[in-house]
Amino acid sequence: ELQNSRAKGPTWMRDSAVTNCFECNKAFSLFNRKHHCRVCGRIFCDACSARRLEIKGHFKRVCDHCYQEQFSFTASSHTDAVWKQ
Repeated sequence: ELQNSRAKGPTWMRDSAVTNCFECNKAFSLFNRKHHCRVCGRIFCDACSARRLEIKGHFKRVCDHCYQEQFSFTASSHTDAVWKQ
């Protein structure tokens, strides 16, 4: 599933449609900014999307859930990948 979304690119949620972090439900504000996960396209706060994953040669912000899913998938399939926190 995640592999297919990475190949095409995720469908991003619209900024205007989201007022709280998808993971922790903390309200967004001037100081708690919105960040899109580059794998699933959902919107998270900085704390819930602080990990980076190499996508097409560049390190991109991903949510904790997608990071763990990709890490589990990669570890079980023995695929070479670069991970960075």
